[in-house]
Amino acid sequence: MVNCKNFIESAVGLKILDRINVKILTVILVGLLLSSGGAFAGDFTDNHNGTVTDNITSLMWQENGYQHGLTWEQAISCCEYLDLGSREDWRLPNIKELNSLTDRSRLNPAIDLVSFPDTAFYLYFSSTTVMSDTGLAFVLNFYNGETGGGYKTYTLYYTRCVRGGM
Repeated sequence: MVNCKNFIESAVGLKILDRINVKILTVILVGLLLSSGGAFAGDFTDNHNGTVTDNITSLMWQENGYQHGLTWEQAISCCEYLDLGSREDWRLPNIKELNSLTDRSRLNPAIDLVSFPDTAFYLYFSSTTVMSDTGLAFVLNFYNGETGGGYKTYTLYYTRCVRGGM
């Protein structure tokens, strides 16, 4: 296990850090790691059948997704019944998988438009429930790559299905 205090002291040249500062820096470092984005241009293969494979995660993605609003349950159902690229094992991605599509070096949109040309710069549902409020699911905004919570039942968001697993 990495000793954050020793790492920070040697990296920054500090001799004394109290536990509060280490905790604050640890939270900042973890936050930066979690929000550091995902794929970059060139990491994808167009399968020429309406699907795109991520060469880093090996996930296969629906190229265009559903470009109209769905509730969370509708999004799950649409993915479960999707027959695309001679595959029928599609599902709604979790927030980690969906976030792997973001390209933090881009804005408006934060995704590779060569591989995903018809991506709406809008919120997309994930299968991940927000634990502090089970009426919400995590959503990803492809305009800027930010995540947040969206209501499952009466808010309509876009959907991109995935197959495989992280």
